[in-house]
Amino acid sequence: MPDNASQARQQREETSGDAKPRTSARAMTSARKQVIDTLKEDHKKVKQAFEQFEKLDIQKDLQKAQQIVQQVCMELQMHTQLEEEVLYPAAREAIDEAQMLDEAEIEHQSAKELIQKLQQMEPDADPDRYAAMFTVLCEYVQHHVKEEEHEMFPELGRAEVDWMTVSEQFLQRREALMGEMGLEEDAKPVKQPTHSGSRSRH
Repeated sequence: MPDNASQARQQREETSGDAKPRTSARAMTSARKQVIDTLKEDHKKVKQAFEQFEKLDIQKDLQKAQQIVQQVCMELQMHTQLEEEVLYPAAREAIDEAQMLDEAEIEHQSAKELIQKLQQMEPDADPDRYAAMFTVLCEYVQHHVKEEEHEMFPELGRAEVDWMTVSEQFLQRREALMGEMGLEEDAKPVKQPTHSGSRSRH
């Protein structure tokens, strides 16, 4: 019959073993929240920029309008690239929703074509057409955002995704793209989630 010391040691080992999955689950939840919250914040910024754009008189405020368009286009380019390089591949492995992901990528391609046209336009030549093109882009993006936030993100929240790996890749790639494009983070930097007992990289 085991003595008290043996029983205590066994209990500590069992408790320690049980604690690991809980810690890992918390870390996974934190990593998922950081990725999804960052993407939602990007969505929010585009919506706010579009609302600001709609208040402008395109004839009188063309320079300001152009600044908004250029900023939004760069941020959308970064956002779509991040999703295509990091989030969507992870989603394809975790959820059985190939059609939803195919549609999302096609919508990205259409948005990128509109962005390219906007970047090639001369706003002075036809301000009204320039404004109309940006309006179509934003309305298109808002439709895409609704599908992501109401369908894809909840589906991913229920799936078995390695969010620690996704988060690490996402944050590293985001930082690199922001540097390449000269973008700045409005909010406080998102910290890298870590396993219990490990040191944060930030």
